[in-house]
Amino acid sequence: MKHAYMGYIPSNVRYDKELSCRDKMIYCEITATLDNGYCIKKNRYFSKAFGYSESSISKSITQLRRCGHINVNIEKDELTNKYKKRYIWITTPQYSVVENSNIKVSTSQDSVVELGNKRRQVVFNSDQTPIADASPHHIYYYTNNIIHSKSNKKPLEIKLLKDINEKQYEYLYRIVRQFYNKQSRLHSKLVSKHWSQDKNLINESINNLFKLITIDKFDDTEVWSVIEWATYNDFWSKNLLSLRSLRKKSNNGLTKFANIYSKWSSE
Repeated sequence: MKHAYMGYIPSNVRYDKELSCRDKMIYCEITATLDNGYCIKKNRYFSKAFGYSESSISKSITQLRRCGHINVNIEKDELTNKYKKRYIWITTPQYSVVENSNIKVSTSQDSVVELGNKRRQVVFNSDQTPIADASPHHIYYYTNNIIHSKSNKKPLEIKLLKDINEKQYEYLYRIVRQFYNKQSRLHSKLVSKHWSQDKNLINESINNLFKLITIDKFDDTEVWSVIEWATYNDFWSKNLLSLRSLRKKSNNGLTKFANIYSKWSSE
């Protein structure tokens, strides 16, 4: 996201007695980080910029929203319901150069939402439900003065590596099945019990295990033993919730699996 040299605080925000100085500064930073009409910065960014806690930043954004100075759109994945991105845009009257140059951004009743590459108008009924969807790939609903959206775009299909034969697949799938069945029981809020319906999760997990054996040169039986041990370990059981992350580098330069392997081999 591009950063403007200066942000601005219009008079209706400057003199709003319901806002604290912190609220107004956050508003100013939102205007300075607008990109094509919206800000997607996380609370962590504002926290580092101004030295306030993330909970304080959240309170300021909530207050700005309640006072009608900004709109907030929370986008989640329709399949997993996981948080994807937050969009913030200001409600001060302004005109934007979009598909229809006469679209006016003024209140949450008549707003422009940008998701993807196009900006389209979203007009809300009196009960705050959208009349027109801003995108055929997003579902919108309006609660507590926040616009929520769920993306129904299907993720790219992840295919199995061509080098994996049937016997290898059966062996690696047994590791995957044992791991996710146990983790979904131990951490039901974090690992879905319906994991077996996610083909991409299964394929990417198997691909990662295969690479650990063929590229990283770990013994296949040790790979299974290490993963099984991790699900019993108090620390790793909570910090290894997906086999997708096994080959990601940690801060010490080693992969997550290599770090788990080191702990396993030292016991």
